[in-house]
Amino acid sequence: MIWCFLKKFSIMAWHKGKWWPLYVPEWYSPRVSQHFFDPYSFMHIMHGFIFYGLWGWWPELVWGYNWWWVWLAGAGCNFLAELTHEIIENTPCIIECFRQNSGTSALYEGDAWQNIVGDLISCQFGWYVIALTCYYEVCMYVIPIWVVTTEIGLLLYMRDSGILVVIMLICPIEAIKKWQAEKVPDEGKNPRQKPEPEEMPLKDTP
Repeated sequence: MIWCFLKKFSIMAWHKGKWWPLYVPEWYSPRVSQHFFDPYSFMHIMHGFIFYGLWGWWPELVWGYNWWWVWLAGAGCNFLAELTHEIIENTPCIIECFRQNSGTSALYEGDAWQNIVGDLISCQFGWYVIALTCYYEVCMYVIPIWVVTTEIGLLLYMRDSGILVVIMLICPIEAIKKWQAEKVPDEGKNPRQKPEPEEMPLKDTP
């Protein structure tokens, strides 16, 4: 009911995407954000880490260990926070900001609702991963390795990462934008980004 209300009355770009395959390797249009999961899903896993860092661990210091907070109430707040992020991310002004500032998102049209569901699942997965690692007291080893590996892996694979997304939205750097766009195939580029074909020299006629 809440989902239908948001979809009907909001100004978000939610639209119908694709059911299959569940995961696509493209990080550029037209397939990115149209399926349940894509390379950006790894960033949404880290959203769960961030939200747990904001309100997942400290209640235990105040009231002692409460399983219901970590596994139910806190996780519910995590879901609502990620849903809020999706609402903001899919407003026209943010979509246009991605198009103008990111070298990987020149043709970005917002998320399909399948992709939004996938982002919510990814964020919940991230929350429970860090909750488990904290419960077994190994989060100080697992989480830094996970975050560094994810950021470096995404940089190498698609020249984008969680840190670069923040940088390019807040203070875009043209050199980074061009560097990102260089790896995007022509199908994912704005026509203005495509290199002009070289003109063939005219032969002199006898």
